Amino acid sequence: MNKAKDGRPALVEAAERLEGSLSDYQRTVHELLRLSLDSRRGVERAADVLVRIAQLTAMSVPGVSGLAAAPASVDRLFRRGSGEGVQIEIEDNQISAELYLALDQGADARKVGRAVQQAVARAIEQMVGMEVGRIDVHIEEIDFEQGEG
Repeated sequence: MNKAKDGRPALVEAAERLEGSLSDYQRTVHELLRLSLDSRRGVERAADVLVRIAQLTAMSVPGVSGLAAAPASVDRLFRRGSGEGVQIEIEDNQISAELYLALDQGADARKVGRAVQQAVARAIEQMVGMEVGRIDVHIEEIDFEQGEG
């Protein structure tokens, strides 16, 4: 496994840089994918990268106030490619995702949902080059505090 200068896995160091600007974000995603393919657990790590791409992309869509917890299930506990608000499946080089979102009060759920679907599919296809089968968006919460204050 590739190691960073301080002895931590290079994948961890690269993941910490995901918070940067969009161009840094895109370079980091490519670096993470390259590192994940070098790993014995490449599919598992690639799924983690895809989860992070979906999270950051969904959060960038106007009207999305946050990610919501996915419904609890025994299957979810053992599923790879799960992160806060996102579940990813990779099958036959095709990606399927389920996103669980909280929306701002007054946001048009249909428009925001479609915008999230389009943005996440485009981000995955452009950054990873894999085909997106489906992106399901579940509106789990409305953030009423957003409008107050």
